[in-house]
Amino acid sequence: MALSIREQIIQAAVSRLNALTPDGCLRCVPYTDEDQFVALWDQAEDAEPGAFNRTNYELPLAVVYTIRYSRDDSPSKTSEMLADLMSAMFTPDDDFGGLADGVFYTGSSVKHRESGSDFISVGAVFTVTYTTRAGDPFNK
Repeated sequence: MALSIREQIIQAAVSRLNALTPDGCLRCVPYTDEDQFVALWDQAEDAEPGAFNRTNYELPLAVVYTIRYSRDDSPSKTSEMLADLMSAMFTPDDDFGGLADGVFYTGSSVKHRESGSDFISVGAVFTVTYTTRAGDPFNK
């Protein structure tokens, strides 16, 4: 069965994020036993009628990048991690090879190392805008 434009965009995002960790990007998985991981959760999207029998969508993708913190890591490690997330989502283009109209960084959260934990993490939300034919999730 053909994949919807939405699913193709999600898979393209996962593919881009795969480069950040040795085990690649997890999808809808909250954690792993690895020293570092990236997980992506697709969220409920907003849709509205567009011109010329089109439907316009805004799809938020929540991404979390987590690593085991070491003494060798700089205090700016979370900023570096956020920059890596942003770079991955916008490279080589901001339209996922023509699947989307654009991708926008819409916010982040940072979890610094806490007592009893060896992990730090950065969460980011990227909103992907795309269009399909009205009632047809498989075709632009």
